[in-house]
Amino acid sequence: MQVIVNRALRAVENAKEQHAIYLAAIAALRKGLSKKREPGRAKLLPMVARYYGVAVVDGKGKATGSLVLDSEAVSYEAARKALQRMLDDIYGKVAGAGMTDPVEKLLKDYAELTAAQKRKFRASI
Repeated sequence: MQVIVNRALRAVENAKEQHAIYLAAIAALRKGLSKKREPGRAKLLPMVARYYGVAVVDGKGKATGSLVLDSEAVSYEAARKALQRMLDDIYGKVAGAGMTDPVEKLLKDYAELTAAQKRKFRASI
């Protein structure tokens, strides 16, 4: 049992080290990329595709006029998710359809409170 616990704890330590390396790489990418998400995506796309062995193709449908990953490739999902996570870590997550910014929602909800409710809320934090 101790051997398994030791193995698990070593894995956690290794994961922390690898995550620190990843965060340093993201910080370096942030400095070298555009301040806007779409130009950054365009620059990262071929590099992520090359790493996963996925072709970059012209988009169809709503992606017409842009380059996308080949959805027929074996590693498509891994490449797509890796690109999405990198972009989210560099630029922040994008609120999708039906999603709202939690800070905006909180401020809106707070504004709708009565004066007594606002006092009670402030006292609770």
